[in-house]
Amino acid sequence: MASVKKNKEINHNNLVAIKPITDNQKVVFESFKKGKNQFMFGAAGTGKTFVSLYLALQAVMDLKSTYEKVVLVRSLIPTREIGFLTGEEEDKAALYQEPYRKMVQFMFEKPN
Repeated sequence: MASVKKNKEINHNNLVAIKPITDNQKVVFESFKKGKNQFMFGAAGTGKTFVSLYLALQAVMDLKSTYEKVVLVRSLIPTREIGFLTGEEEDKAALYQEPYRKMVQFMFEKPN
């Protein structure tokens, strides 16, 4: 009989320590730590989504935190085109969830 590898539970101990790279990311980390609301804008690839998701997960997983969940809101920009994609609504939405899935995999060093 083949053994089945069980996935380990994800918790705050599994979250990779990520540090800000740019000066603007440092500002985001510092102001989030002070409890300030964040509103970020900038060029693609500057880490806005990654840093936001990391800080949110860090806050939710902190046992002393009052936060209970992370809610991601993303506009499906090609809303008119989504009807032409094959599959059910869940299959269509998966395309837009993939970047977040990859970020979380990286943050928790998970292969899948």
